[in-house]
Amino acid sequence: MLPVALAGRIHHQQIAISQVDGEGRFAAEAAGSVVIDDGATQALLNRGTSLLAVGVLSLSGQFEQGDVVEVLSESGELVARGASAIASHELVNVKGKGASQGPSDSSPLVVHRDELVLLMGDF
Repeated sequence: MLPVALAGRIHHQQIAISQVDGEGRFAAEAAGSVVIDDGATQALLNRGTSLLAVGVLSLSGQFEQGDVVEVLSESGELVARGASAIASHELVNVKGKGASQGPSDSSPLVVHRDELVLLMGDF
């Protein structure tokens, strides 16, 4: 039998995925991935924030705004999946930069919290 904490965690993940999109949008194959620093990982897991470009260390794959991306920790663990708010060719230019450091027409938002499903941490 599964420990109660583990069973609860799995239960919460299933609810979160079904609430985000009834058609399983985030279960689709990811178009790419972003690796985030430890500060961004903690912000997502503990404070429920959106993912901003300042926390992105690197990215792989070619994706457009709205495509599903995987969010990975520095150690390669899957932290979350979500719909990208920015295309990969734009993210390359603003990753690791705060709002005041990026071009004025580029958004520092990578994945909005409402478009993100956490797959790591305590729920």
